[in-house]
Amino acid sequence: MNTCSNTKLNKCDVIEEVKKNNCYEEHSAILKHFKDIIIDKNLVAIEDLLSETGEYDIQNQDLDTTSVSKIQFADWFCSLLKKEDIISIDIDQCLFCKIGNPVFIINGGSFPRKIKSHSEMYITGLMLEIENDKISNITFCYSFLNRENNSVFNNNIKKVKELENSGLSTSQASMQVLGFDFTKSKF
Repeated sequence: MNTCSNTKLNKCDVIEEVKKNNCYEEHSAILKHFKDIIIDKNLVAIEDLLSETGEYDIQNQDLDTTSVSKIQFADWFCSLLKKEDIISIDIDQCLFCKIGNPVFIINGGSFPRKIKSHSEMYITGLMLEIENDKISNITFCYSFLNRENNSVFNNNIKKVKELENSGLSTSQASMQVLGFDFTKSKF
């Protein structure tokens, strides 16, 4: 997509341009290698794939996002990866900050970033930037070509409404969505 053009594109035009993106073909070996590293939990190979000069998003102890160096990212990512069962890895495309870039969505978007508040988006992906056959940047991504992403709060409201439609009161549905077990708790 020619981002310097003065031609105004509507949302459908942008989506069509993103679908034509050839980054999957151009960087397929790197994307496959990154996916294999995650699946195999190959903690040594990740450092080889990352650029020395890149910036990589992680979460600090307060669950705030911060950009760090390759070594810090590898340490953070590998420490989480050791404890996580990888169930799924999907590759989508970014629709916001780096339109068309590949985004890894791991375990439905729940790994590696943890949700800090109910206002945050439910799905988080790792958006990759690739230069000179290395991953030069990894950024948390929340806007995708092939999936809708709602906040945790909006997802919970939808679940409450579904349970209300099945016969539960608003109070019962809310408690169930929030994880309260009526058989074990006294209110």
